[in-house]
Amino acid sequence: MKRILWVLALAVPVLVACTHPGPAARTTPSPSPSPAVTQARGVDVSDVPDGLDADERLAARFVIVANTPDAAIDQTATAAWSRAAELATPELADQIRASRQPAGAGWQRIRAKKGWVSVQITNVLDGHPQAPGAPAVSGAPIVVLFQQTYHTGSTASRDTNTQQWNVTVTDGKVSNFVMGGA
Repeated sequence: MKRILWVLALAVPVLVACTHPGPAARTTPSPSPSPAVTQARGVDVSDVPDGLDADERLAARFVIVANTPDAAIDQTATAAWSRAAELATPELADQIRASRQPAGAGWQRIRAKKGWVSVQITNVLDGHPQAPGAPAVSGAPIVVLFQQTYHTGSTASRDTNTQQWNVTVTDGKVSNFVMGGA
């Protein structure tokens, strides 16, 4: 038994010395510029549904970008709206960028945990008729129904409330939107 303890007493310092660099072996990594993050993590994991036309895809993309704040790049929850403004007409983009809304308690919790939000599009409806022979509604807003998932640390919780945004697309740009329908 004494022999095993004696061997271990010699082996432990040797193993530590082999696996732990001494002062001479340590180096300080040179600072390297980190790539600028411009897209929220939630945008990366939120999918635009298949089978949509160009205007419907744009409306869905607008909803995703506007509703995916990320504490890694956003100071406020509405900062995501500024990214969505890139998809809007110049007039609407100016209004979006000028809007300031106070952050709620939910955003404060997400920000404290360096969290982010993703979007699940559940349905996209537009003015195309669903009944045979029914007329199409010109200029009707595209209705985007969605839910959000809040990611904080290693947990994710989905909001079970379905939200609705009515998005108007004109000449390939979002020209108006109404949160909550109507």
